[in-house]
Amino acid sequence: MSKERKSLTSPERAMNELEPTLQVGKAGITPHLVEELTGQLEKREVVKVKLQRSAKQSMDIDEAARQLSEGSGGSVVDVRGGCIVLKRR
Repeated sequence: MSKERKSLTSPERAMNELEPTLQVGKAGITPHLVEELTGQLEKREVVKVKLQRSAKQSMDIDEAARQLSEGSGGSVVDVRGGCIVLKRR
């Protein structure tokens, strides 16, 4: 592991190393998506959600992060580009 990689804090490392396990598409944030996110947060400490291009056109990523956080009970770790990282509270 490079020195740069070692110096990254946990949230930064999660953002860079995690693969998205959920994707928000043109349907937006649905109850089923929030339910799935809640289940994933119960099993994992950190979950990465990717907003597809169609979702980014119809919603603000910060608003999407807020909705996902409130709906799932998780807390937002980072929002960057088209990805949101949430962790268990």
